[in-house]
Amino acid sequence: MIKILRPAVAVLAAALVIWGVVAFLARDEQPGAPPLGGTMRNFTVAGAPSPAPRTDLVARDGTKTSLAAHAGKLVVANFWATWCGPCIREMPSLVRLQEKLAGTDAIVLALSEDLNGWPMIAPFVREHRLEGLTILHDAEAATGRALKVSALPTTVLFDPDGRELGRLTGPAEWDAPEALALIRYYLGPAR
Repeated sequence: MIKILRPAVAVLAAALVIWGVVAFLARDEQPGAPPLGGTMRNFTVAGAPSPAPRTDLVARDGTKTSLAAHAGKLVVANFWATWCGPCIREMPSLVRLQEKLAGTDAIVLALSEDLNGWPMIAPFVREHRLEGLTILHDAEAATGRALKVSALPTTVLFDPDGRELGRLTGPAEWDAPEALALIRYYLGPAR
């Protein structure tokens, strides 16, 4: 009897392992769930979308704006700093993402957490050829603090109503097919 049970238990165990692997791989393909493949596996979907903070962001010319000023658009808000190595490596992919999103209802905002503001940011933008990106200074890191950004880079997606959809802490290739699939998912059909 034991000789018969051992192979049956082994087959059952193998079936459970295979089922677990298939379930894990298929979790990204659940209807209604955003695609989270590749580097987007680290994207955390917001449990209950909360509104963007009403804090000031400062443009290069000194004008103040906020995340709310971009209502009606999907906002890809990237928190970074000139001294952050992973941020620097990630920036070109954000520029390419903005180019790929041209003509859509989405915008990339690069929110600098540099304490010295534009005197530090402006030369960095020129040196790294980031002029095609909308760069704003998060003065006194007020927006980052309000969103509980704990590490750089962190990228937070906001829906057109200004509610947080989710975030990714750490660097990513934002122009990779997986990132574009995630953004297109949130943009909706035909985008």
